Amino acid sequence: MKRWTLSALLLFAFVFGGFPRRLLREPLRAEPLRRAGVELELGSVRPAWPPGYRASDVRISRNGYRLQLDSLWLRPASGGLLVEVAACGGSARLALSREGPLRSLRLGFGELDPSRCLDGATLVMEGKLAGEINLSGGLSSAASGHGSIHVESSSGTVSGHLPVAGTDGLGIGNWSYDSARLNGRLENRDLEFFDSGATAEGIDWQLDSARLWHDGRGNWKNQTDFRARRVVDSPRSKLLLAMLPRATESTEGWRSYRLSGNLSSPKLIGLK
Repeated sequence: MKRWTLSALLLFAFVFGGFPRRLLREPLRAEPLRRAGVELELGSVRPAWPPGYRASDVRISRNGYRLQLDSLWLRPASGGLLVEVAACGGSARLALSREGPLRSLRLGFGELDPSRCLDGATLVMEGKLAGEINLSGGLSSAASGHGSIHVESSSGTVSGHLPVAGTDGLGIGNWSYDSARLNGRLENRDLEFFDSGATAEGIDWQLDSARLWHDGRGNWKNQTDFRARRVVDSPRSKLLLAMLPRATESTEGWRSYRLSGNLSSPKLIGLK
């Protein structure tokens, strides 16, 4: 019995202490990532408990964007993989599972500030984010997946350019917001948003409905109905509303608008 106990202890010490970790780095930088144009760099890899491996100083790059993670902890979970991340001043937890042909993904995160870990983005956001994203179905096929998204932030700034296909982006200047929330659901190739809005630059922005879909011919289309109401009487809020198309103002002070067409060339109109 003592011999078996000693052998088990020696095996445990080898796996979690003397394992040649350089052999682990190559599977983590798997070929599917390379084919997708993703570069993964790992500063160090070491065993962790519960059984798994923790990587530190992780850098993920693609198309000029670079994401810096403080640490990445991978470990097996029931029917899948659990990944815990420390980055951007906050943390995230990703659970991947598979039941037969169906796969599911659940991502929860909190206190994440993109400006602290993301370089190269044309749209810069500074502020703490919290929320959850769930996806399930045949995730390898966009035509069979479904899911939900919820993101919220108490305050922050957004600046730079919105990514628009076929252009250098749509410049939006610099916006400060006091609160923001985004709720959506994915059904096959349709992405819908609801119960979303923000208070920014003295204006209350509310999303009545929004739909984003792929027409099957290489174009992403959208139809978005939203409304705006000034809540702070300032030169900035007056100027922003004056820059929007003319719209009828309700007795409560709301003005309604519609954004529609291809994402590469959307059309904004004021509603009466």
